[in-house]
Formats: sequence, C-alpha cells, structure tokens
Amino acid sequence: PATIKRLPGTRRLVMLHNDRSDVPFGDPTFSWRTPLAVSTSDDEGRSWRPHAPLIADTSHNYCYASLCFFGGKALVSTYESLDVPQPEGGVLRRNLHSLRLVVVENDWFARD
Repeated sequence: PATIKRLPGTRRLVMLHNDRSDVPFGDPTFSWRTPLAVSTSDDEGRSWRPHAPLIADTSHNYCYASLCFFGGKALVSTYESLDVPQPEGGVLRRNLHSLRLVVVENDWFARD
C-alpha cells in the first residue's frame, strides 16, 4: 500500500511506500513493510524517482502511513512493529505495536 499526496505549492506528487525492490519474491522477509520509503513524481504519476527513505531503519515494519502537510511541515504517522522472538527460533514481527510520528520540512520532499 502507498500514500500519495501533492506537495503544497507544487505539481510534485509524494508517495510513501515500503520499498522491497532489493528483496527477491519468495524470500521470507519479502512481506516485511520496511523501510518507509519516499518516491516523487513530477509527471502526474507516470514515472517515480526514489527519494531518501523517511525511515531507513529496517528493524521494524512501518505500515498504514498517513501524510498531512501543515504550516510548511509534513506530518507522517505510521504504525511501527515489535519483534517477538519465537520459541523455535526466529522472530515474528507484530504490526500495529505503536504509533510513530515523523515531522519534516516540506522542502525535504522538493530535493532531487
């Protein structure tokens, strides 16, 4: 899932999404929702350019992201997961553990 909004005062679209492009389909971690990536489009969504990740930490899942522009800032909320060790080994990521808020200046999205 992705969240897409127009950067105020511009034609640029900003998309929040989980970029799994470097993980092969079928990999046990393919369905993890991390990192919280940003892509931008200046052609009404016909093409997208990767931008710096908003949350690059891949030790958690980030899902159900929202994006609100207010007073020159972008407010991003996302649920963050909790890793739960399993008795047989490995880790289960429990989504919806806590709510995280990230605030950045709007011009951060305007950078190429």
